[in-house]
Amino acid sequence: MKKNYPQLSSYFKPGFFLVVFLFFSLFSFAQNNLNVNNSYTINGFERYDNVSLPSNNSVLTVNGTLVVDGDFIMGGNKSQFKMGSNARVIIFGDLDASNQVELSVSSYLIIHGNFIKGGSSNQGELNVDDGNIYIYGEVDNWGSDFTTCGDYLGNTNEINEQECEYGTEDDFINNPDIPDDILELSNCYDLKVNDQNIFLGSNAIFTASEANLQNVESFQWQTKNNEGNWINLPGENQFEFQINNPELEDSGKQYRVIVQGSNDHCKISISNSAVLRVVKPIEIVDQPKNVIICQNNEVNFNVKAEGKIISYQWQRNDGGNSENFFDISNNTYFQNTQTANLIVNASETWLDSKRFRVKITAENGYTLTSNSALLTVNKAPQGIYTQPKNEVVCEGNDISFQTYTSNNQRQWQVSEDNGNTWSYISNSEYYQNVNGERLDIVKTPVNFDQNLYRLEVSNQNCSVYSNPASLSVYNNPIITRQPQDITTPFGENAIFETQVSGNNITYQWQTYSSNWYDINDSENYSGTKTEKLELITVGYWPEDGSRYRLLATNENGCISISEVAVLNVGQNLCETENTWTGTENTNWNNTNNWSCNSLPTLETNVLIPENLASGNYPKISAGTNALSKDLTIENNASVEVTDNWLRISGNLTNNGILNTETGSVSFEGTSAQIIPNSAFENNLIQNLQIDNPLGVTSQAIIEITGTLKVEDGNLDTGNELTLISNENQTAFIDGSGNGEVIGLVSMQRYLDKAFGYKYFSSPFQNSVVGDFAPFMDFSDPESGFPHFYRYEENRRVDSLDLDATGWEAYIEPTNTLNISEGYALNFGTFSAPQTIELIGEVNNGPISSGQLENNHRKYTKGFHLVGNPYPSPIDWNATNGWTRDNIDNGIYFFTASDDNQYTGTYTAFVNDISTGYSNVDGSSENIIPSMQGFFIKVSDSDTQDLITGSFGMDNRVRTNNFNQEFYRAQITEQKSLLRLEAGFKGANRKDAMVIYFSSYATPNFEKEMDAHKLMNTDPAVPSFYNITTDKKELAINAIPFPESRSYKKIPLGIKADQNGPMQINLASIENLNPNFNVYLIDHVKSIGQNLNRDPEYTFNIKAGTHNSRFELMFSEEEVPSPAIAFNEPFDVKVENDNVVIELNLEESQQGILRASTITGQILQIKQGRGKDRVIFDGITSDGVYIINLQVGKERHAKKVVIKK
Repeated sequence: MKKNYPQLSSYFKPGFFLVVFLFFSLFSFAQNNLNVNNSYTINGFERYDNVSLPSNNSVLTVNGTLVVDGDFIMGGNKSQFKMGSNARVIIFGDLDASNQVELSVSSYLIIHGNFIKGGSSNQGELNVDDGNIYIYGEVDNWGSDFTTCGDYLGNTNEINEQECEYGTEDDFINNPDIPDDILELSNCYDLKVNDQNIFLGSNAIFTASEANLQNVESFQWQTKNNEGNWINLPGENQFEFQINNPELEDSGKQYRVIVQGSNDHCKISISNSAVLRVVKPIEIVDQPKNVIICQNNEVNFNVKAEGKIISYQWQRNDGGNSENFFDISNNTYFQNTQTANLIVNASETWLDSKRFRVKITAENGYTLTSNSALLTVNKAPQGIYTQPKNEVVCEGNDISFQTYTSNNQRQWQVSEDNGNTWSYISNSEYYQNVNGERLDIVKTPVNFDQNLYRLEVSNQNCSVYSNPASLSVYNNPIITRQPQDITTPFGENAIFETQVSGNNITYQWQTYSSNWYDINDSENYSGTKTEKLELITVGYWPEDGSRYRLLATNENGCISISEVAVLNVGQNLCETENTWTGTENTNWNNTNNWSCNSLPTLETNVLIPENLASGNYPKISAGTNALSKDLTIENNASVEVTDNWLRISGNLTNNGILNTETGSVSFEGTSAQIIPNSAFENNLIQNLQIDNPLGVTSQAIIEITGTLKVEDGNLDTGNELTLISNENQTAFIDGSGNGEVIGLVSMQRYLDKAFGYKYFSSPFQNSVVGDFAPFMDFSDPESGFPHFYRYEENRRVDSLDLDATGWEAYIEPTNTLNISEGYALNFGTFSAPQTIELIGEVNNGPISSGQLENNHRKYTKGFHLVGNPYPSPIDWNATNGWTRDNIDNGIYFFTASDDNQYTGTYTAFVNDISTGYSNVDGSSENIIPSMQGFFIKVSDSDTQDLITGSFGMDNRVRTNNFNQEFYRAQITEQKSLLRLEAGFKGANRKDAMVIYFSSYATPNFEKEMDAHKLMNTDPAVPSFYNITTDKKELAINAIPFPESRSYKKIPLGIKADQNGPMQINLASIENLNPNFNVYLIDHVKSIGQNLNRDPEYTFNIKAGTHNSRFELMFSEEEVPSPAIAFNEPFDVKVENDNVVIELNLEESQQGILRASTITGQILQIKQGRGKDRVIFDGITSDGVYIINLQVGKERHAKKVVIKK
């Protein structure tokens, strides 16, 4: 018979070693048979019908498990069968061996049939080492020492040293130490006895197998006793073994069956052990019950059962009376699903009409299912979104409990016994809105203290309740004595008194001004946080009619407010007069220096008397402004103003000294005022302000070094007002005032070097050329060359039909200086500082828009020389106030040469970028000083010969700036830019050009972002510019950022008036990557230089215009090939004896490359496209080679020299 054994690995248990030497040759396999003709080893589990070792060279080694269902034949005379120390060999048939075999046995060898060897008993070799041998059949011819004795227990070593070398089937049965795997391997009847789990009072039935057994001679059932030995159960020798009514103490006993058969190939099988378990039956004594509940509550389904219970498993159905029940597990809705008490979170109505039951499993595996219980879930109100909070209120105050709920029926409840009982509330004297989301409690009485409040929200079936919130009501402090009104003389102290009862009271006095506010101890108050408030020196403040009250707060924060008490103050004799005494020092703002111990106001007449005993006359410096109505300064008395303001609302009478050289005076009366003769010492004042709607008339000579501002009304200057200019600053009229300056004003302009040309404009309405006569010659005394010019954009030489430069001599003294027009004045060779002073009626308000033209002339190119028309600086960047229709955004300034009175250089400014350096040459920025001339340009047109532009402004462009020259404005946007300079080698003055990057820019000229180049007239300074795609020559050019991994080229131009060595240098890189590559390409010298690494490039230049020699190329990456720099289709070089070509074609272009000798022999031909890198290798000889590139019909060639 054959048993279906599992595939087992080797078992590792001690055994013995048996060796028999046999001789076989090669091995082979038959169907379900193993034929070993040479050597074969079994390390795992293998099973065969029969095994044969037919050859003298046959060697079978078993280290794992071998099961032979039939016979094991060692036919080879010297064949060998060897067992490893952990081997298992089960042979259900015979083991027959030839006479000289070698057999080595270790571990377990079990033979159900015969164990016979041919030849004489002294032939062959049988070795045993820790072996366990059981033979159920005949043993023959293995020698007289190989015997059995009836009580064999295994562990055979040397054969001749033991009485028993092997055991029989009875020995196998009686040996309790046979391993389970051996029993399983030997279980040829496929016995399987199952555990029996029964209730007390039931019978247990064990069967030997799950199938019928054949050829069985006997059954013997056994049980294991308390000593752990298997013993026979008398009379239990059938296929089935029944135990009637076992007791609880029989639980846990083990049973097995031994089957012996008549089959020669299956003599004996021993089953597995099975366990008997006896338990009491389980009984449900309390079934789950139906539950009706509102949504959002928890439900408990309980079951009570008796018996040995292993587990619970709750189930639910699909709803209603459905019998489709299924297990549930712990989740959002169910908890304790495997206990006797199921918790259901009825938060959703889908649980409505579901039935629940529990399946109970006993210790023996028996299950019992409870009755089902119905869950009814009524839909609850949507509920309470925001819970009420505990509140604290002081007696008599209002308080509210706030919730936010669904739109269901609402009803507030109160509990006066800490939540034990709850009562509904009705609207009453103290309760309002009892059916709303917010319960209002008004004028809360003390007996509400410790009440609890909650809100009930209901629908037809269900109610939900908010969390309870507590109310704490505290007592208020009691004011037993109220403050009383009081009347106090001006300048004396006043006291308000109260009395308050309560614990840990804090006090706070308040006064009223639009609303009640706290006051603190200060120079005006004392005792502001006590029961008694003292008002110090009443009158000015605290003032007559002031109201006061006390806030008393107890330890619980409850407040009682006193009655209001009023301060009544007697008449102030110092309201209209105050005299300086100088008692303590010279500080105007020290009250102790005044007769009324208070500072004057704009309603107080002030007297500065002569012959003061203290000798301390007032000085107005740090602190608040000095105020006065009529100010009288007596003979020998003085007032000094330094870095502060003296504000006068009445008349100024000055018989002494008023020093305002570094101070400011404001006339701000409500009736007409006069500035008297000799009002200010030395006629000097820093800042003068007029703020009088009825005007101020000056009878004094006034020289202003700072600002004049007419905030309101008019100032009549009396024709004696001068705006001073010096090396530090230039005075101006503040254009933000709403008044007017009437009469003549003199305005100065300080020149730090009166040499050569200066561009001027007039700030006056009626200026003429002759106004400059005191400061210059209108013509050269010797040559007669004009020194005064205007600029005419449409100037031509009509007789020759030629365009001319815009400069037009304008030397007649009576010629009018037009408002907002600029003029070029040559001050000769006088290089010392000079102050120019003009006089006239100042311009103010809107300057009407002038119509300017661009006739696209060869020389003037639409440029106009304009000027600042105001007696103050103006801001070109002002957001409002400009009229600049068809006017470019750039402005241009001229700086005279150091050594030639007729030449100079130009700088440009646009979009907060300048080509000049304001801290060096005072050149182009957005702030344009008064009397300054500058160039602007009417925009070009590609389609019209004549373009008209409008240029005007109003006071909104005026700004406050004292610098003599321009200052650098704060630039809000940090621009990424390159600043380059060109100049003759060794020269100090260079010409700058700026390129900056903007995502809004294009390669063409843009009037808002770019500035043209005005060519310098100084031969010692070249004109340096860049050239746009539309052929514009620019000093400042905005371009797009180069694309990633691309190169950007900008053509450069230089105009030189003389020959010589010149340098181009990269002056600065701002707000760009420090590794940004800037290449200067010299196409004449075929040189490319990275200015970021080597910022200065030197070369020789000839006089003339050079617009094609230089290019500027920049990129984020280094340029790999010179061909890119010089616009060549390819570059060639030698690397490691190979010729390397780097193409510089368009991506879509393809070319053919040919490498040939100087004689024309073609060596190699290759193709390439775009920016490919092509390599010619294998050229082995030195020499000159020609590389030809053919792109379409175009051909290009370059030589290359190879030296090995």
